[in-house]
Amino acid sequence: MRNLSLPSETEEKLETDYVSACKHIASQIQLRSDISRRDIAKIVRDASAKYCLSTLPRNQDILGYLDNLDSYRKLLMVKPVKTASGVVIIAVMPKPYACPQGRCIYCPGGISANTPLSYTGREPATMLAQKFGYNPFGQIRSKLSHICSLGHDAGKVELVIVGGTFPFMPHDYQREFVKLCFDALNCDNDKSVSSLSLHEA
Repeated sequence: MRNLSLPSETEEKLETDYVSACKHIASQIQLRSDISRRDIAKIVRDASAKYCLSTLPRNQDILGYLDNLDSYRKLLMVKPVKTASGVVIIAVMPKPYACPQGRCIYCPGGISANTPLSYTGREPATMLAQKFGYNPFGQIRSKLSHICSLGHDAGKVELVIVGGTFPFMPHDYQREFVKLCFDALNCDNDKSVSSLSLHEA
């Protein structure tokens, strides 16, 4: 009896065909010096038919196979409104911390709920923060990777630290948190630049 947890040959073939279609689309786009969104849409439809796909390849998957990404970024960009101002806005969340003013009845979250105060834990930003144990380095690198995969330029970033208790946290934690934020924005790999000071970062 076949192990149901393993992908079938059909599923593997569909995945291979999808990747082949994305590569084909990318190569066709690169052959054209002057191309419009309408041209790209036709190339995508033709490739989908050629490889007998049940769905059209997504723009972010096609972008992954383009060498000269900058030339086609605007044409293939997903959710262009995210960087319409030319700036990527990234929200980063510190660990849960008790409110110095006491507990308000209507305010959700808190240390016992493993969420910053006023957050329920079901928000995308909170779930991502929990995934990385509220480590700002992991949160920011993950968001940068995602936004770039959608075709956006992350050269300019506005960083927003969410959670109203951050100013009341110990200064050492605040400094380390901000240092890791700068590390995530400035390093070229997935490791923190531990040798640099906050001022140097």
